[in-house]
Amino acid sequence: MFNQHRKDARSAPVEAKPGQVEDLSRCEVLLGKSRGKTFLRGINNGVIYPNNYMRHVALGNIIVKQGLVDGLTPSGVQLESGETYDADTVLACFGAGKIYFPMLPQKYREIMEAHKLGVQLYRHTIHPDIPNVVFHGFNAGFMMIVTNEIAALWNVARLWGVLELPPREEMLDEMERIAAWKDANNSPSQPHYFAIGSRCIYLLDKMMHEMGLNRFRKMPNLYAEIFTSYKDRDYKDAQAEFLQKYVSRKPTSLTAVTPASPTSKKEL
Repeated sequence: MFNQHRKDARSAPVEAKPGQVEDLSRCEVLLGKSRGKTFLRGINNGVIYPNNYMRHVALGNIIVKQGLVDGLTPSGVQLESGETYDADTVLACFGAGKIYFPMLPQKYREIMEAHKLGVQLYRHTIHPDIPNVVFHGFNAGFMMIVTNEIAALWNVARLWGVLELPPREEMLDEMERIAAWKDANNSPSQPHYFAIGSRCIYLLDKMMHEMGLNRFRKMPNLYAEIFTSYKDRDYKDAQAEFLQKYVSRKPTSLTAVTPASPTSKKEL
Protein backbone atom coordinates (compact mmCIF):
# COMPACT_ATOMS: atom_id res chain seq x y z
CA MET A 1 0.00 0.00 0.00
CA PHE A 2 2.85 2.37 0.83
CA ASN A 3 4.50 1.91 -2.58
CA GLN A 4 1.17 2.24 -4.37
CA HIS A 5 0.49 5.58 -2.70
CA ARG A 6 3.97 6.77 -3.64
CA LYS A 7 3.20 5.79 -7.24
CA ASP A 8 -0.10 7.72 -7.06
CA ALA A 9 1.73 10.78 -5.78
CA ARG A 10 3.98 10.70 -8.86
CA SER A 11 1.20 10.23 -11.40
CA ALA A 12 -1.46 12.66 -10.10
CA PRO A 13 -2.02 15.45 -12.67
CA VAL A 14 -0.87 18.42 -10.57
CA GLU A 15 1.85 20.59 -12.08
CA ALA A 16 4.72 21.79 -9.93
CA LYS A 17 5.15 25.55 -9.62
CA PRO A 18 8.49 27.17 -10.56
CA GLY A 19 10.99 26.33 -7.88
CA GLN A 20 8.94 23.55 -6.34
CA VAL A 21 10.68 20.23 -5.75
CA GLU A 22 8.72 17.03 -5.35
CA ASP A 23 9.77 15.22 -2.20
CA LEU A 24 7.98 11.95 -1.56
CA SER A 25 9.46 11.75 1.93
CA ARG A 26 6.85 14.35 2.90
CA CYS A 27 4.27 11.57 2.49
CA GLU A 28 6.02 9.28 4.94
CA VAL A 29 4.41 10.87 7.98
CA LEU A 30 1.10 9.60 6.56
CA LEU A 31 2.18 6.29 5.08
CA GLY A 32 5.26 5.13 6.94
CA LYS A 33 3.27 2.87 9.25
CA SER A 34 2.09 0.84 6.27
CA ARG A 35 5.56 -0.54 5.57
CA GLY A 36 6.04 -4.23 6.16
CA LYS A 37 2.35 -5.05 6.07
CA THR A 38 0.90 -7.57 3.71
CA PHE A 39 -1.26 -6.23 0.93
CA LEU A 40 -4.47 -7.55 2.50
CA ARG A 41 -3.67 -6.11 5.91
CA GLY A 42 -2.70 -2.82 4.35
CA ILE A 43 -5.83 -2.48 2.24
CA ASN A 44 -7.98 -3.39 5.24
CA ASN A 45 -6.92 -0.11 6.86
CA GLY A 46 -6.66 1.83 3.61
CA VAL A 47 -7.72 5.44 3.45
CA ILE A 48 -9.43 7.21 0.58
CA TYR A 49 -7.68 10.52 -0.05
CA PRO A 50 -9.14 13.45 -1.98
CA ASN A 51 -8.01 13.69 -5.61
CA ASN A 52 -4.39 14.84 -5.89
CA TYR A 53 -3.94 15.01 -2.12
CA MET A 54 -0.74 12.95 -2.09
CA ARG A 55 0.69 14.92 -4.98
CA HIS A 56 0.09 18.20 -3.13
CA VAL A 57 1.78 16.73 -0.06
CA ALA A 58 4.76 15.61 -2.14
CA LEU A 59 5.07 19.11 -3.67
CA GLY A 60 4.82 20.82 -0.30
CA ASN A 61 1.49 22.53 -1.03
CA ILE A 62 0.06 20.68 1.97
CA ILE A 63 2.27 20.32 5.05
CA VAL A 64 1.45 17.31 7.18
CA LYS A 65 2.27 17.27 10.89
CA GLN A 66 1.48 14.35 13.15
CA GLY A 67 0.63 14.99 16.77
CA LEU A 68 -2.07 15.77 19.31
CA VAL A 69 -3.45 19.28 19.69
CA ASP A 70 -2.86 20.59 23.21
CA GLY A 71 -4.84 23.78 22.74
CA LEU A 72 -5.47 26.92 20.73
CA THR A 73 -3.21 29.97 20.59
CA PRO A 74 -4.21 33.51 19.58
CA SER A 75 -3.03 32.74 16.03
CA GLY A 76 -3.50 28.99 15.63
CA VAL A 77 -2.82 25.74 17.48
CA GLN A 78 -0.24 24.26 19.81
CA LEU A 79 0.67 20.56 19.79
CA GLU A 80 1.55 18.51 22.85
CA SER A 81 5.14 18.55 21.61
CA GLY A 82 5.17 22.31 22.14
CA GLU A 83 5.17 23.14 18.42
CA THR A 84 2.85 25.97 17.41
CA TYR A 85 1.31 26.64 14.01
CA ASP A 86 -0.58 29.63 12.68
CA ALA A 87 -3.96 28.82 11.21
CA ASP A 88 -6.76 30.77 9.57
CA THR A 89 -9.22 27.96 10.26
CA VAL A 90 -9.10 25.04 12.70
CA LEU A 91 -11.27 22.00 11.96
CA ALA A 92 -12.13 19.68 14.84
CA CYS A 93 -11.94 16.18 13.30
CA PHE A 94 -12.47 13.62 16.05
CA GLY A 95 -11.72 10.54 13.96
CA ALA A 96 -12.58 7.06 15.23
CA GLY A 97 -11.17 7.05 18.71
CA LYS A 98 -12.50 5.14 21.69
CA ILE A 99 -16.25 5.52 22.13
CA TYR A 100 -17.69 6.34 25.55
CA PHE A 101 -21.17 5.68 26.91
CA PRO A 102 -21.74 8.08 29.83
CA MET A 103 -25.52 7.82 29.36
CA LEU A 104 -25.58 4.16 30.48
CA PRO A 105 -25.76 2.89 34.08
CA GLN A 106 -22.26 2.17 35.36
CA LYS A 107 -22.38 -1.63 35.07
CA TYR A 108 -23.46 -1.42 31.43
CA ARG A 109 -21.01 1.35 30.69
CA GLU A 110 -18.20 -0.88 31.96
CA ILE A 111 -19.24 -3.58 29.47
CA MET A 112 -19.25 -1.17 26.53
CA GLU A 113 -15.99 0.58 27.49
CA ALA A 114 -14.04 -2.48 28.63
CA HIS A 115 -11.78 -2.56 25.55
CA LYS A 116 -10.11 0.38 23.86
CA LEU A 117 -11.00 -1.06 20.43
CA GLY A 118 -14.71 -1.30 21.16
CA VAL A 119 -17.06 -4.20 21.88
CA GLN A 120 -18.10 -7.05 19.64
CA LEU A 121 -21.90 -6.92 19.65
CA TYR A 122 -24.29 -9.66 18.64
CA ARG A 123 -25.26 -9.00 15.01
CA HIS A 124 -23.37 -5.74 15.56
CA THR A 125 -26.41 -4.20 17.25
CA ILE A 126 -27.17 -5.66 20.72
CA HIS A 127 -25.35 -7.02 23.75
CA PRO A 128 -27.03 -9.95 25.58
CA ASP A 129 -26.06 -8.52 28.97
CA ILE A 130 -27.55 -5.07 28.27
CA PRO A 131 -31.33 -5.50 28.01
CA ASN A 132 -33.68 -3.27 26.03
CA VAL A 133 -30.89 -1.26 24.37
CA VAL A 134 -30.02 -1.28 20.67
CA PHE A 135 -26.75 0.15 19.37
CA HIS A 136 -26.87 1.63 15.88
CA GLY A 137 -24.22 3.34 13.80
CA PHE A 138 -21.14 1.58 15.18
CA ASN A 139 -21.09 -1.12 12.50
CA ALA A 140 -18.65 0.64 10.18
CA GLY A 141 -18.33 -1.08 6.82
CA PHE A 142 -18.60 -0.73 3.06
CA MET A 143 -22.42 -0.79 3.13
CA MET A 144 -22.95 1.01 6.42
CA ILE A 145 -26.29 2.65 5.58
CA VAL A 146 -28.05 -0.52 4.44
CA THR A 147 -26.59 -2.63 7.27
CA ASN A 148 -28.02 -0.12 9.75
CA GLU A 149 -31.40 -0.18 8.01
CA ILE A 150 -31.55 -3.98 7.98
CA ALA A 151 -30.34 -4.06 11.61
CA ALA A 152 -33.21 -1.71 12.53
CA LEU A 153 -35.65 -4.03 10.74
CA TRP A 154 -34.06 -7.01 12.50
CA ASN A 155 -34.71 -5.36 15.87
CA VAL A 156 -38.31 -4.61 14.85
CA ALA A 157 -38.67 -8.31 14.04
CA ARG A 158 -37.32 -9.13 17.48
CA LEU A 159 -39.78 -6.75 19.18
CA TRP A 160 -42.70 -8.08 17.14
CA GLY A 161 -41.86 -11.65 18.10
CA VAL A 162 -41.00 -12.61 14.53
CA LEU A 163 -37.62 -13.95 15.62
CA GLU A 164 -36.32 -15.17 18.95
CA LEU A 165 -32.80 -14.65 20.15
CA PRO A 166 -30.70 -17.71 20.95
CA PRO A 167 -29.65 -18.32 24.56
CA ARG A 168 -27.20 -15.84 26.08
CA GLU A 169 -24.31 -18.32 25.98
CA GLU A 170 -24.76 -18.92 22.25
CA MET A 171 -24.77 -15.19 21.54
CA LEU A 172 -21.62 -14.67 23.60
CA ASP A 173 -19.92 -17.60 21.81
CA GLU A 174 -20.83 -16.09 18.43
CA MET A 175 -19.50 -12.69 19.49
CA GLU A 176 -16.26 -14.27 20.71
CA ARG A 177 -15.85 -16.25 17.47
CA ILE A 178 -16.19 -13.13 15.31
CA ALA A 179 -13.87 -11.12 17.56
CA ALA A 180 -11.25 -13.89 17.34
CA TRP A 181 -11.53 -13.91 13.54
CA LYS A 182 -10.98 -10.15 13.45
CA ASP A 183 -7.93 -10.47 15.71
CA ALA A 184 -6.46 -13.10 13.39
CA ASN A 185 -7.25 -11.42 10.06
CA ASN A 186 -7.50 -7.66 10.60
CA SER A 187 -5.01 -5.10 11.84
CA PRO A 188 -6.32 -3.62 15.12
CA SER A 189 -7.74 -0.16 14.57
CA GLN A 190 -10.69 1.91 15.65
CA PRO A 191 -13.40 0.71 15.77
CA HIS A 192 -11.99 -2.82 15.57
CA TYR A 193 -14.73 -4.82 17.30
CA PHE A 194 -17.63 -2.59 16.34
CA ALA A 195 -16.68 -2.65 12.67
CA ILE A 196 -18.04 -4.92 9.94
CA GLY A 197 -15.65 -4.00 7.13
CA SER A 198 -15.90 -6.38 4.19
CA ARG A 199 -18.14 -8.79 6.16
CA CYS A 200 -21.22 -6.71 5.40
CA ILE A 201 -22.81 -9.20 2.99
CA TYR A 202 -22.28 -12.05 5.47
CA LEU A 203 -24.03 -10.01 8.17
CA LEU A 204 -26.87 -8.99 5.85
CA ASP A 205 -27.40 -12.61 4.83
CA LYS A 206 -27.60 -13.63 8.47
CA MET A 207 -30.16 -10.98 9.43
CA MET A 208 -32.31 -11.46 6.32
CA HIS A 209 -32.39 -15.22 6.87
CA GLU A 210 -33.33 -14.83 10.55
CA MET A 211 -36.21 -12.54 9.57
CA GLY A 212 -37.44 -15.10 7.06
CA LEU A 213 -36.74 -12.76 4.13
CA ASN A 214 -35.09 -13.68 0.85
CA ARG A 215 -31.34 -13.09 1.12
CA PHE A 216 -30.73 -13.87 -2.55
CA ARG A 217 -31.66 -10.39 -3.67
CA LYS A 218 -30.78 -10.72 -7.36
CA MET A 219 -32.76 -13.85 -8.10
CA PRO A 220 -34.20 -15.10 -10.43
CA ASN A 221 -31.20 -13.70 -12.32
CA LEU A 222 -28.77 -16.48 -11.45
CA TYR A 223 -25.89 -14.88 -13.37
CA ALA A 224 -26.25 -11.62 -11.45
CA GLU A 225 -26.56 -13.48 -8.15
CA ILE A 226 -23.29 -15.31 -8.71
CA PHE A 227 -21.15 -12.87 -10.67
CA THR A 228 -22.20 -9.30 -9.84
CA SER A 229 -21.60 -7.35 -6.66
CA TYR A 230 -24.32 -6.44 -4.22
CA LYS A 231 -25.35 -2.79 -3.82
CA ASP A 232 -27.51 -0.92 -1.32
CA ARG A 233 -30.32 -0.83 -3.87
CA ASP A 234 -30.60 -4.61 -3.77
CA TYR A 235 -32.23 -4.24 -0.35
CA LYS A 236 -34.58 -1.35 -1.19
CA ASP A 237 -37.69 -3.57 -0.96
CA ALA A 238 -36.72 -5.35 2.26
CA GLN A 239 -38.95 -3.23 4.49
CA ALA A 240 -41.97 -3.62 2.20
CA GLU A 241 -41.39 -7.39 2.09
CA PHE A 242 -41.17 -7.50 5.87
CA LEU A 243 -44.40 -5.53 6.38
CA GLN A 244 -46.27 -7.58 3.80
CA LYS A 245 -45.24 -10.79 5.51
CA TYR A 246 -45.60 -9.80 9.15
CA VAL A 247 -48.07 -6.91 9.39
CA SER A 248 -50.46 -9.18 11.28
CA ARG A 249 -47.76 -9.73 13.94
CA LYS A 250 -47.41 -6.03 14.73
CA PRO A 251 -48.20 -5.56 18.43
CA THR A 252 -50.64 -2.90 19.59
CA SER A 253 -47.94 -1.69 21.99
CA LEU A 254 -44.38 -2.66 22.71
CA THR A 255 -45.26 -3.38 26.33
CA ALA A 256 -47.15 -6.42 25.03
CA VAL A 257 -43.93 -7.93 23.71
CA THR A 258 -42.04 -10.28 25.99
CA PRO A 259 -38.44 -8.99 26.20
CA ALA A 260 -35.81 -11.41 25.00
CA SER A 261 -33.74 -10.81 28.11
CA PRO A 262 -35.11 -11.94 31.48
CA THR A 263 -33.74 -8.77 33.04
CA SER A 264 -36.37 -6.27 34.17
CA LYS A 265 -36.96 -3.21 32.04
CA LYS A 266 -36.76 -1.12 35.20
CA GLU A 267 -32.97 -1.44 35.10
CA LEU A 268 -32.84 1.18 32.32
